[in-house]
Amino acid sequence: MSTNQTTTAKATERHRATERRTQESSEHRDERLRLQRERSRAAREQHVARYRAQDQERQHTSRALTRTSFFRLAFEYSPDINYSAHSKIAIGPMDQICRYCQALKFRYEPPGMCCSLGKVVLLPLLSPPEPLQSLLAVSPQLRNDNLQIVISADKTPSGEHAGRFNAPTVEEVAIIMVGDPVDNRAIKITRRDSTVHVISDLHRSYDALQYPLIFWQGQDGYHINIKQVHPVTGNETNKKVSSMCYYAYRLMIRNNQDNYILRYRQLYHQYVVDMYAKIESERLRFLRFNQVKLRSEDYIHLRDAIIGNNDENLNINNIGNAFILPSSYIGSPRNMQEYVQSERGLV
Repeated sequence: MSTNQTTTAKATERHRATERRTQESSEHRDERLRLQRERSRAAREQHVARYRAQDQERQHTSRALTRTSFFRLAFEYSPDINYSAHSKIAIGPMDQICRYCQALKFRYEPPGMCCSLGKVVLLPLLSPPEPLQSLLAVSPQLRNDNLQIVISADKTPSGEHAGRFNAPTVEEVAIIMVGDPVDNRAIKITRRDSTVHVISDLHRSYDALQYPLIFWQGQDGYHINIKQVHPVTGNETNKKVSSMCYYAYRLMIRNNQDNYILRYRQLYHQYVVDMYAKIESERLRFLRFNQVKLRSEDYIHLRDAIIGNNDENLNINNIGNAFILPSSYIGSPRNMQEYVQSERGLV
């Protein structure tokens, strides 16, 4: 049947249906509409039942994968598995390249998280020597000849703590900041002449002294005298690089550089947690000594509430100095309230 014949047949059928509906009685019309409603209702119920069964199957599959395949998957990473090809993992490729430092990022990551839009430029790290390079490049499974050197639990070196040589009992890495996190950590170094020297965690040699396997050449780590550069001219400016910007630059993946720090597994986790504590301490110190810039004296309501308290046991002299945390400090009460208000605005 040609196209013209099909069009003519459809037009004829529509004309006949119109004539039938014109000539039918009101009883026949009501019966026809009732049957049409019943067929539509049955079709909808069948569609809803099929959709509900498919949705339940998807939820069951997702829960099963979450309970089994994805359980503690982050702590059991295997380089032989292509996680990006998994049907339940949709993280996208790292195809966004920074035009300043050539860092690879995901699609929705901020453009300045790697180098502050060209303001942070650090010297690249040299590849580690052998046999460290081979140990970092190959599978984590060690050969038998590498397992011949063992540490006996009954032969603890003289003068050392017995728990220092214990094998890790958990796969997670955490840090406990004892006391005031604003104060500098007292890091003691024993010199060759047995004298003890105390340095800050902001010392340029702290990273190399704490992680000699990572910074095997004794490279300088973060210190407060690192200057920012102009993104266009490359000249140094008067502004300094913060510890957060420094370590964000160090931990990025780049096509033209081998960032071997990311291959240190548990030691890498310890390094990241340690540097995060350094970043938090530096931010708190900045807020503590720059309260004038934050106009903390304008927060008179808090001071008036304390002074106006009629509690006889309250001694204002024992309260100490109040330091205001701005909303830009992650985890502060004002920061959490700001996020809550933003979420309420979206509802």
